[in-house]
Formats: sequence, structure tokens, C-alpha cells
Amino acid sequence: YNFYLIEESMKDNPEQALPITTIQVVVCAVMAVVWAAFDAHGVPDLSHLTSHLADPMFDFALVWLGLVSTAFILVLQTFALGKLPSSETAVVFSSEPLWGAGFASLLLGEKIGANTVFGGSLIIGACVGRVIDIDRVRRQAKVIRYKAHKTLKETLTLER
Repeated sequence: YNFYLIEESMKDNPEQALPITTIQVVVCAVMAVVWAAFDAHGVPDLSHLTSHLADPMFDFALVWLGLVSTAFILVLQTFALGKLPSSETAVVFSSEPLWGAGFASLLLGEKIGANTVFGGSLIIGACVGRVIDIDRVRRQAKVIRYKAHKTLKETLTLER
């Protein structure tokens, strides 16, 4: 439903991609804080958080996750939803776990197991199933059956 709302907003105001993305990022941040507050571990105390912020790798990871993995990707999604129908972009966005598994395997050496292959097959099947025009496939199958029947009939007639 979110894709539909963004698509409609972008149709009405195509120049508003960044403000729309800002709203999405703020909602993500608020939800992350709420989740952290109600998580079984609770919100970490401030001294624990400041000790992590002193670590440059933690800072890099935090900036990467905030700017690249969240904000930049949401900007790209918003622009895409301004150009394509939400039904088509949803198919593309649903392939994200495949990209995550692929990059984890290539860059981090993660093993791809049977569950990953099975889940990936379901995602690919859903994506392919969404774009196949079943009526066209049925028409082509009917033509193939007709031609095969006609060829078989001609072959049987020639043999007599």
C-alpha cells in the first residue's frame, strides 16, 4: 500500500521526491527508536552508546546504514515509483533478498544453503509469474497444438 501512496504522490507532485523520502526516513527512524525501546534488551544507556560512537568502524556502519542503505535507497524507490506503476516496481523490489544473499555470498563468503535456494526460487517464480501474459501463452499453446495436429495429420495421410 505504501508503494501505491508514493506512486500517487509522485504523479501529483513529481518534484517532491526528496520531501517524500524525508518523511519515509523520519518514519523509519521513529520506528527504530520505538522498536529499541520495547525490545527485550531495552534502550541502551547513554554511556554504552557513547562508547560505541567512539569506534570509527561503528560510526562508518551507522552512517552507511543511515545514508546509503536507508535514505539513498528510499530516494531511488521514490523516483522509480514516480516513473513506473507500483505493481511493476513491487516485483523489482521483492527481489531485494536475492541481492542481499548474492552480495553476502560474494563479498563476505556466506554459504548459500538449500533454504536460500528454495526461497530465491519462490521469489524468482513470483517475479516471472507476475510478468507473464497467461492469455498470450494460452494462444501460443493453441497455435502450437493446431500446427502439431495438422503436421501429424499430413504425415499420416502421406504414409497411406
